[in-house]
Amino acid sequence: MQISLADWTKYLNFVTNGLDCPICRRQKWETSTTDDLLDEVPVAPDRRMIFMRCGYCGHVHFFDRELVEDRIRWIKANRLS
Repeated sequence: MQISLADWTKYLNFVTNGLDCPICRRQKWETSTTDDLLDEVPVAPDRRMIFMRCGYCGHVHFFDRELVEDRIRWIKANRLS
């Protein structure tokens, strides 16, 4: 599944109600995109991740892409976003 930046933003806001950086407490997040779609970051042969970095202090988060894809499908199917 391709994840648009808009779907990613809606998902994060749905599950976190706004995500503060645990280091600097800012909400200045950056993620890698190509043509408004999230890039895949292979971390291990059997696991794909979504990379997100704080644009203020550089703290990094990784999200399990398979779980995020499943949750986005569920949110859309249940019209929660």
